Amino acid sequence: MSINTDTISALILCGGLSSRMGTDKGLKEEQGTPWAQQLYNRLSESGITTYLSVRPDQQSSYTRRMPDIPHIVDEVLTEINGPLRGLLSAHRFRPQQHWLLTPCDVPRLSTEVFTYWISTFQQQYPQSNAVISHTEQRLQPVCGIYSQEALSTLNTLYQQGRLANQSMHAIVEDNLNSYLMEIPAEMASQYKNFNTPHDED
Repeated sequence: MSINTDTISALILCGGLSSRMGTDKGLKEEQGTPWAQQLYNRLSESGITTYLSVRPDQQSSYTRRMPDIPHIVDEVLTEINGPLRGLLSAHRFRPQQHWLLTPCDVPRLSTEVFTYWISTFQQQYPQSNAVISHTEQRLQPVCGIYSQEALSTLNTLYQQGRLANQSMHAIVEDNLNSYLMEIPAEMASQYKNFNTPHDED
């Protein structure tokens, strides 16, 4: 099924506490440009409308550093945290959209990778309601695309109190019909995430 990319929006997750890095990872710079902005630029090159996902206490910092980049502030959603809170906040903001999800601490992801995700989603939807990256035998639920239908399902489950205190990994495995994207070898190094200053060495 061919999907109009106008129906896909992207969300860069910046709302983690970054405790191991010691500084807000979305604002961490490389060659003078914050990681979040680098990803935003590449997603924009892919033709995707892109937003930053931030906590309420981060809003002023991100507005000051990246005033031209739109952001979605996490809603107060009880008993869920982390990536799922950001993803459901985005779904509630634009409920008819499919959402591409990527964390800010994987700053090497290229336009080529995002194009690969979009192409895979176009091929697999609607038989699969999400396409999720799968590397080294591990599911990467924060790297992929979630359909409007998948997010509507998760939002309903949340309202029923059935997602409380579950990991994103478990929620995806238990509730969605996901297609697992095998990552081509030439792209694998781009999936490296940076959690501590030592990871940058």
